[in-house]
Amino acid sequence: MYNDISYVKTRASFAIANKENKYSGTQILSIPRQLKKGARAFQLNVFTDSKQKGVREQIQVCFPDCDGIRGGTLYDNLVMFSGWLDENLTDVITIFIENKGGVGIELISQIFKESGLNKFIFPSNKRPPYTPWPTLLEMIKINQRLVVFEEKNDILAPNSDWIFSSRTHILQYDFSKDYLENKYIASPYSGDQIVSLTEIPHYGTNINSPVDNFNFPIQSNISQAKYMNSESLYLHSVTCLSSNTIVWGNFLLLDFFGIGNVDSILLGLNSVPLPNDTISAYYPDFFEQSTPNITRIFEKIRNSSKKRAYVWYIILYANIFSTLVLTII
Repeated sequence: MYNDISYVKTRASFAIANKENKYSGTQILSIPRQLKKGARAFQLNVFTDSKQKGVREQIQVCFPDCDGIRGGTLYDNLVMFSGWLDENLTDVITIFIENKGGVGIELISQIFKESGLNKFIFPSNKRPPYTPWPTLLEMIKINQRLVVFEEKNDILAPNSDWIFSSRTHILQYDFSKDYLENKYIASPYSGDQIVSLTEIPHYGTNINSPVDNFNFPIQSNISQAKYMNSESLYLHSVTCLSSNTIVWGNFLLLDFFGIGNVDSILLGLNSVPLPNDTISAYYPDFFEQSTPNITRIFEKIRNSSKKRAYVWYIILYANIFSTLVLTII
């Protein structure tokens, strides 16, 4: 099912780190390249630019706000996802709208419609609380291959029938600044049946980074990316999987996707063989069992042994044979 799979989720997916922004961005790959490399969940931080006239131009994606990195219009970013889904008929993707800018549902709905994504949306009213998620195959068959969440605020979700609230559907584990010391946090804990998905925030940040209103550090640290996106990610995921009632780590929130060994970790979490490997390589070897041929054993002993030794071998194997017969009976 949709909630039985681990996905790479890129934080502020559009915020490319470069010399111009002093590497304060969160990613090294553009959204199209992230898609090609296997990311299937994306975070778009939306704000309103009142200086712009048209609806398409008014809603911008920025990180951490529009005084920082500007990633273009929401419309232009959504068009990239629409084109991808048009060309890749078996892909399911998830978009997270971080709506700290307080953008209204009317503008968001209009931009999604104009981008061509409306036809792909799996609507929130199709999965009432406490009901199972569909499988990916079911979503593909009905061509509803896009799931949209609103996170941090509940402005859009309560006023639409197609946006899910991450607050009520996703358990987001706490962020820890001690990942480099292999100290992983797998709390809070939940037994609420409505919470059917989890998110593991796993990225390195600068020392004394400012935090958002949820106490999550903001400034990324590219020097930690290789470590964070390799063994550390796997250990953190397994820790969370083994310590909660929700036994899956769904969204792995990462910076600098493309650095590290995320691909292999994701395959392992989803129980998929690594490249150039097959599941059959891990099957045990089985051999057909058969009873020993006593006649051939005697002949071999007789041909290679002295007469006295031959007699003792006959006695020995006669005992063995009688034991086998009694065991079978």
